[in-house]
Amino acid sequence: MSTPSTVITVQPRTTGKHNSRALRRERMVPAVIYGPKMENKNVLLDEVFVVKHRSSRFESSIFQTESDSSDISSLKVMLKNIQTHPATGRPVHVDLYALDMKATIKVNVQIKYVGEPIGVKENGGQLQVVRNEVEIECNATDIPESIEVDISGMDLNSSLHVSEMSFPAGVKPMTAGERTICTVNLPQEEKEEEPVVAAEGEAAEGAAAAAPAEEKKD
Repeated sequence: MSTPSTVITVQPRTTGKHNSRALRRERMVPAVIYGPKMENKNVLLDEVFVVKHRSSRFESSIFQTESDSSDISSLKVMLKNIQTHPATGRPVHVDLYALDMKATIKVNVQIKYVGEPIGVKENGGQLQVVRNEVEIECNATDIPESIEVDISGMDLNSSLHVSEMSFPAGVKPMTAGERTICTVNLPQEEKEEEPVVAAEGEAAEGAAAAAPAEEKKD
């Protein structure tokens, strides 16, 4: 289960655009902490930390805030949204969701595929992963780091769906059960386009149509 083992250092932030350039020079990113049991708090985060943790595999991770300001310290938060600059790709703003550890939460978790399908290993098939994550609902303290799916028994022309996944106790899948997560099929060969050969009659008609009409003699 996911635990708040990673500390995220936050600093109080005053709003206003006049600080934007200074913040970029100092590699600090504006952020807001919000949640069901608190007022929004404007804070600053270290840009290096944000870049390191902005991949999808950290979507279900819980972090504990650390700050000299007591009102924004020791909170359990999740990285909910990271906005980036369209040209540079640098993070420009972050949303931190402060968890109520006694309440349920909906979150996406990674699917971890385990094993090699029989259809791939023995029959020349190809595994196609349709989904890399699934949405779940559970208590904040019960968020799994990932959901394992054993695909070793999959043969050719087979597929697995969300309804066939096994979830830990207390974890409820929110993604529709009929959604496909992976398939095993033979690789599709690219077919070369064959030249179209016109029938003899069609060719003659085409030639006649293409030839210039003779001028009538007076």
